[in-house]
Amino acid sequence: MPCATTGNNESGPWTGPRIGLVTSLATYDGAAELERGLDILLTGLTTTLTPHP
Repeated sequence: MPCATTGNNESGPWTGPRIGLVTSLATYDGAAELERGLDILLTGLTTTLTPHP
C-alpha cells in the first residue's frame, strides 16, 4: 500500500490502522462521551443507594 505522506510503497507514519485512529480521533466528541459516562454512573449510584422497601 502506498504511503499516505510520500505516495511510495515504504512504510510511513500514516499507514494501516493509524488512518482509522486519526479518523476516530477527528470525530471524537469528548463532551458527549463525558456526559454519557456521568449519566451511567449517576444512574448506577442512584439505583444502588436508593433504599428498597
